Amino acid sequence: MTPFDNLKAHVYGLLSALHELPPKFPLVQQRSPTLAADADWQEIQCWSNELSATVDNTLAEVYRRIALHADAIIQLTDDENILAPVRKLGSLTTDEIRDLRNAAAEIGAVSDIPGIMRWRLKWLLGGFFIRLRRNQIVSATAELEKHVRRAA
Repeated sequence: MTPFDNLKAHVYGLLSALHELPPKFPLVQQRSPTLAADADWQEIQCWSNELSATVDNTLAEVYRRIALHADAIIQLTDDENILAPVRKLGSLTTDEIRDLRNAAAEIGAVSDIPGIMRWRLKWLLGGFFIRLRRNQIVSATAELEKHVRRAA
């Protein structure tokens, strides 16, 4: 395989992995806090475990492939038209999976009703930033796709 073919394979691998994420997010949203204010601790722990499992079993592998392809692309080219969106995507997706894992871990550590309320408020407000970051990921993906189409 030529270096160009290798680069092309990683770019297409990255784009493919990025396109796998949106259909998987409803699974995370289904695990979102629908807990009643009077939820018992067993219900909270169950929800936390389900969210962690959804993140680890459904999303973690996709994020791992995104990181793998992004790192390879950075090693294979010096074309800033490719590197700029790839670096941005690598950073944004790393933050995204970290935040999803943190959300699951933090709800699992809650031990009282005020803790649940603080967690809900934090992630309700955090939802704005999560959507903003998701939009940035979509934009950087489109930028990379546009360059790939022009180069093809």
